[in-house]
Amino acid sequence: MAKAKVVASNLGAPPSLDWIPLERLTIDSRYQRALGNKNERHVRRIVAHFSWNRYQPIVVTESGDKFAVIDGQHRLAAAVLHPKIDSLPCYVVDAPTVADQAAIFIAANTDRIALGRIHQFWAAHAAGTEWAVRIHKLCEGAGVEISRTPRSNLPPLTTVATFTIQKLFPLGDNAIASALALLVESHGDTADVFRSATIAALARIAAEQDFDFAGMVKVLRDLDLTEQLARAKAKKATGGGKLEVALEEILRKRYARRNGAGRR
Repeated sequence: MAKAKVVASNLGAPPSLDWIPLERLTIDSRYQRALGNKNERHVRRIVAHFSWNRYQPIVVTESGDKFAVIDGQHRLAAAVLHPKIDSLPCYVVDAPTVADQAAIFIAANTDRIALGRIHQFWAAHAAGTEWAVRIHKLCEGAGVEISRTPRSNLPPLTTVATFTIQKLFPLGDNAIASALALLVESHGDTADVFRSATIAALARIAAEQDFDFAGMVKVLRDLDLTEQLARAKAKKATGGGKLEVALEEILRKRYARRNGAGRR
């Protein structure tokens, strides 16, 4: 990648890295958030799974004989609770006033690109995490590719619905695999089909004991799934609830109607 043409001219004072004892680290409540119940649960998760391999140095600045923590309050709270930690590696920046510190705090918590779910999935898969490996195996077995990036327009046989598939685990792998296979059989050459709501709706239908796979394929082949998803969105808008549930109701009616006609 070529050097950028537009760059910041004032880089400020270079920071330093240092190990600082916990008792010298302090929180300024004038710009830091108070730790509520949700934050405390997050802190305890950090303590339970703490590893230096995953630790990122906290950002601090000198404040008298202490160091004010600008970014990393949860990591500090976790370190205080952990019996084997008495100091932390810190990124020490030059921020002499509270206004300077608050500005860095805002930037550190807003000027960042959050790790999306699809990126979380691929990172977990690379790490060999069980849930990610399981999802990949299910999709690969159905001939469905998992996108490497989040996208709104999906090519045929492509999905980003990893989070939804993970939520469907209680239904069992057979139900999830059947949902994917239904879409492959009925709309394998259609773009933008392997959506979260559609996969979830079909997996719940496929989980039933007397489910007729071939019959459902016939139902789906007669449907424009984009149109059905739009109907489900309208249904959700007026009646509330989840999109996948609204779509499930629509597909169930079609499925029941066809099965009923087939038995006569």
